[in-house]
Amino acid sequence: MREKELLKQGPLSIADVKYDAFVEILYFLYTGTFHTNLSFDLYIDCMIYSDRINLTGAKNASLEQVCYHLRTNHDHIISAYTFAKQYSPTFDQLIEYIYDLCSEYMLEVFNQKAFVDLEKDLMINLIRKCAERRENKEKDKQNTIPSAAENLLRGGGGGGGGG
Repeated sequence: MREKELLKQGPLSIADVKYDAFVEILYFLYTGTFHTNLSFDLYIDCMIYSDRINLTGAKNASLEQVCYHLRTNHDHIISAYTFAKQYSPTFDQLIEYIYDLCSEYMLEVFNQKAFVDLEKDLMINLIRKCAERRENKEKDKQNTIPSAAENLLRGGGGGGGGG
C-alpha cells in the first residue's frame, strides 16, 4: 500500500546535485571510473557531490582530473583556487596543488584578469604561499647542486687525464 502512494507522488527530486554530475557519479559507482573528456566544471561538480556523499574513490578520481586539467589549462587556476578556499578544509589538497602550480607559473597566473579581480585576502594569501614555495625550491636547488669548489675537494674535478 505504501509503495502505491509513493508511485503516485511522481519521480524523486534530488535538488542538491546537478543532473550531469549525478549521472557521472552513478557511472562511477558501476564502473569505478568517469567518462573520458568531461568538462572541468563537471569534474568540479562530481568532486563536490562525491565528497558530500562520502564517496572517496569518486572524489579522488575527480580531484585527479581537476588537477590534470589545471596543469594543462592555467586559465582555471584562479577560479579553482577561489572555489577550493570556499570549501576549505575539505579541498585543502587541491589548494596545495594550486599553490605549487602558481609558484611554477607565477607570471602567467598573476597576469590574468581573474587574479586581479580576486578578493584582497585571497590575493595576498596566494602571493605569499607562492613566494614561500619558490623560495623553498631555490633553497632546495642550492642544497642539491654542489658548488665547483666542493666538487674539486671531493676529487671530482674535471681535468683530462694523466698520461
